[in-house]
Amino acid sequence: ADYCRLVLDRSDYPESFSRSFDLVYEAASKQIVIDMMLPSVDIIPAVVEFSYSPRTDEIREKLRKPSETKALYQDLISSIALRTLHEMFEADQGEHIEVVSFNGNVIARNRSTGRSEQKCLISVRATKSEFLAIDLRHIDRSMCLRNLGANVSRDPDEAVAVKPIVSYDMVDRRFVDQNDILAELDASINLMDLDPFQFEH
Repeated sequence: ADYCRLVLDRSDYPESFSRSFDLVYEAASKQIVIDMMLPSVDIIPAVVEFSYSPRTDEIREKLRKPSETKALYQDLISSIALRTLHEMFEADQGEHIEVVSFNGNVIARNRSTGRSEQKCLISVRATKSEFLAIDLRHIDRSMCLRNLGANVSRDPDEAVAVKPIVSYDMVDRRFVDQNDILAELDASINLMDLDPFQFEH
């Protein structure tokens, strides 16, 4: 876990990127789960270009279209997710990591409550064998993530959240003594609504 933190700390990003992360490593499953705070949509410049008019001696701004902002931001968070998976697997020279789960989060205001909340915009889980088989130089990022079964927000610019595939706080509780989950269920329970460690029991 300390080694993986060192790898991510040394990852070179622009200074304007506000990045922080937590990670946890589960030795039994050789799985690492990374929760990373992503830059907000404000990282995408609102102005596309400036032009100067000699006639009026004015500098005019051309604003970016909302659809373009959305597309650029979605591509950005997809790139960060794939880059993080790549860095983890490439740095694992000791064969200690079989699975990497990545959750990209932002702090955004809930419009219904007015309060700031942490929201997951992208969640992806990949095994080492399937990820190293990908040629990252020739991929379409959104198609690659879809092929990996990732959950990606359809409106990340609006901070529409997705459900994490594996959450950071789940890992330590995942390998616990077996308990009788069936005793707590009845015929009306939808198995698809159970969290992964309940379903495993």
